[in-house]
Amino acid sequence: MANKHDKTKLQGGGKIKVVDKAKRQLIGETERLRQKADKLRQEKTALERAEEALRESEARYQTILESVVEGYYEVDLTGNFTLVNDAVCHNLGYSRDELIGMNNRDYMDKQTARKVLERYAEVYTTGQPARGFEFEVIRKNGTKLVTSSSVSLITDSQGQPTGFRGIVRNVTAEKQVEEMLRRSEEKYRNLFETATDGIFTLDLKTRFTSGNKRAEEMCGYNRGELIGKYATVILSEEEIPRMADAFKRVLKGEINTYETKIITKSGELIPVEVTSSPIEIDGEIIGTMGIARDITERKQMEAERAEMKRKAQLATRLSTIGEMASGIVHEINNPLASVVGFAEMLAQKKDLPEDAREYATIINKEGKRVANIAVRLLTFAHHQKPETLYTDINKLIEDTIDLQSYEMETGNIKVTANLDLHLPRTMVDPSQLQQVFLNIMLNARTEMRAAHGGGKLSVKTQALDDTIRISFEDDGPGIAKENLQTLFNPFFTTRKADEGMGLGLSICRGIISKHNGKIYAESTLGNGATFIIELPVVALKGKAATTAGANPNNV
Repeated sequence: MANKHDKTKLQGGGKIKVVDKAKRQLIGETERLRQKADKLRQEKTALERAEEALRESEARYQTILESVVEGYYEVDLTGNFTLVNDAVCHNLGYSRDELIGMNNRDYMDKQTARKVLERYAEVYTTGQPARGFEFEVIRKNGTKLVTSSSVSLITDSQGQPTGFRGIVRNVTAEKQVEEMLRRSEEKYRNLFETATDGIFTLDLKTRFTSGNKRAEEMCGYNRGELIGKYATVILSEEEIPRMADAFKRVLKGEINTYETKIITKSGELIPVEVTSSPIEIDGEIIGTMGIARDITERKQMEAERAEMKRKAQLATRLSTIGEMASGIVHEINNPLASVVGFAEMLAQKKDLPEDAREYATIINKEGKRVANIAVRLLTFAHHQKPETLYTDINKLIEDTIDLQSYEMETGNIKVTANLDLHLPRTMVDPSQLQQVFLNIMLNARTEMRAAHGGGKLSVKTQALDDTIRISFEDDGPGIAKENLQTLFNPFFTTRKADEGMGLGLSICRGIISKHNGKIYAESTLGNGATFIIELPVVALKGKAATTAGANPNNV
């Protein structure tokens, strides 16, 4: 059994143990509290850092939002502003406080506001952004701007729509530039379409890429027929090398002007002057532009000037010929007068044999004709009016054929005549007209004999309304196409220098022209030639020409 001292000792030890346990518990709780406090301090620091980061992020976001040129805005589902940046304020002319809560109806007309709400409804329904739709807004000062906006949906954490956000851009200046460009293009198009010259463009393969109205008129093709076609479609074979050479020069950057001829859709040839220049984009030639001018009138004027010059030269030559002819007429008149006079006296002798009398009569008649031809040559050179008589053309042709009968027979030429029995008489100078007939017949005789030692000559007359038509058709070598237009020019001849001066047909044309008629030739090389004379029917005063008698005999 323990003593009192030991019991006390045991009681004291128990108290110590209790105290130690409580102390340990207190220390543990204190440690937990300390750790919790540390954790709270850490969490507070992290929260403060997060808050600071959020503030910095919001500041950066706000800085970016306010510095962008485009306007940024947010609206609720009814279209009221909940957020705007400075660009929106600047564009609309309101302060931020004035804009927050403002509805789009407040700065748009009713029709525009309805269209914008329709776009919002489309975004709300589909969930897809609407991009680049344009609408007009009314600024605070009443002026109007054209804007282009892209809008998307704003949703909450549960994905429910809460409003719309948009990026808006002021495109008023762009629209003004576009309008100016449109007007400029319209002006250019009007100038392009109303130009008096044909304007066209070609690509690098010489295919048409455009053409104006005048170009259509000139070539006879519409644009639909030309676009995509090669330029050679309107060029003849001989003109293609010229165009190709000009095209090569243009591709070197040169501006080239040249003359050519285009073939219209109907086959007509039109002379044009073309100025070609390169079309460049960023320094690279992508094609050519041509301006074509119809120079038909200019060519005609040039031809007229050349003709006037030719006539002036001819007048000078004819003046010289006139002077020469005047001297010749005087020189041959005296001996011709003797020939004619003695032949007439010889023909009147009673004891002269009949055949000799006939020969003397022919000498007398032919001598007079020679003298008359010389006088008529002088008359032509001096441009005197013909001496007209009421004449039977058929009879004049018969007489001419009779006079040439010997030359034709000896030249192995058979002459036939088909004369209109109802041919009217007309006012002509018979001597001059006979000179024309003789010249044509002698030319035919010469050509046929040279070609095949003889031939056939057919003379025909016709009455066509108020015109007498006389034709001389031979089966000689014919006339080259290029010579048909120059056949009647003075001094033009295809013969050798000692075979003629080339004045005969020129004189014939002069005589027929003085009778207000026409003379021309029709021929194909190798198939003979036909010379045609057309004379107007001129009635004798007080007498109808159509009722005048005509020789009914054919030769």
